[in-house]
Amino acid sequence: MTDKDGNLLWFGDYYGWGKLKSETNTSGTAHQPFRLQNQYCDRETVLHYNFFRYYKPEAGRFVNQDPIGLLGAGDNLYQFAVNAQSWIDPLGLSRNRLATVGKTPSKVSPTGRAVMQRMLSAKELRGMSAEQISNLRRVSDIPSSAQFWDTP
Repeated sequence: MTDKDGNLLWFGDYYGWGKLKSETNTSGTAHQPFRLQNQYCDRETVLHYNFFRYYKPEAGRFVNQDPIGLLGAGDNLYQFAVNAQSWIDPLGLSRNRLATVGKTPSKVSPTGRAVMQRMLSAKELRGMSAEQISNLRRVSDIPSSAQFWDTP
């Protein structure tokens, strides 16, 4: 985790299934409750919260059954996903394979365009007009003059 200027505030090192091996808090005041797969870590129970169920990183599995049953990760109702590196279960309610792991996205989705429009309104994006963003379909079509946040 970094501050608004890019200075390191918090760093975590993890074991294979999401258990925090060690953490470095450079400021002494940073609180970073999010863990792998954006799970919220409950400091009291040390369980990771996924909206519909809790994950125990020491065991590499959920502590309660998948609410979507066998439609989830298969016949093991407690596992996280088929493969935590290429499958996601962001809410604990789905089974999603990431087809683009390690690949640069080529298309700009409607959500991506909406985020860019909000960034433009907040003056966090320069070098593009609202019309250019609306017509954007491919990442390669983003003009080289586009500047996100205050990056050079």
